[in-house]
Amino acid sequence: MGLDFGFDLKGKTHVEILKVLFGDIRAVVLQQHDGTKKSRQVALIDRMGVLRTFATTFFSEDFLQDPKFREIEEKLREGRMIAETFQAAGYDVWRDNLYVEKVFPLIPEMQKAFDTIASSTARVMSHFMVRPKEFPWTTPTCVGTIIEIYDPGVAPPDVPEEKTKSSITEILIYKVLYCVELLGLRTAGVSLCQFEAGWRRK
Repeated sequence: MGLDFGFDLKGKTHVEILKVLFGDIRAVVLQQHDGTKKSRQVALIDRMGVLRTFATTFFSEDFLQDPKFREIEEKLREGRMIAETFQAAGYDVWRDNLYVEKVFPLIPEMQKAFDTIASSTARVMSHFMVRPKEFPWTTPTCVGTIIEIYDPGVAPPDVPEEKTKSSITEILIYKVLYCVELLGLRTAGVSLCQFEAGWRRK
């Protein structure tokens, strides 16, 4: 059961929804994409330092190789939020939700970061799509595939079963990549708890 504050959240981005529910939200980049690494991990936290979403973005070649996105990519490297950055640059943004895992177990580090005793939460996989507002008839660009672990109190979107079935191969690929990304953080000697302690001090 997700939070229901009586607000109309239809059409809002994920960060906008978090701001309605929890107030100011800022992004802490845990792992940044670069010339060789094509993904980044971000913690979206509220003003009290509580984690509200843990997101891993796998950027597409369409985004990384297109010169018109270079300035936006540089801003993302600085730690800007994806939806807000594209909107400021004159793009319409939306999610094409592919898969929702409604009972995703939380490890103790995640429970601490989310400041919760809940044993599970939702994990959502989606394509992040953009299109210039000036040219609504043009083909949209898939910026990347995002896998998010939600705050246990936030209700995940509904995804039609037929869409999940049609995307099953891609879902499996990105679930494997996601596990590799988390393993990379741990083998580098960096844990979510260490990040959590750092961002709470800021």
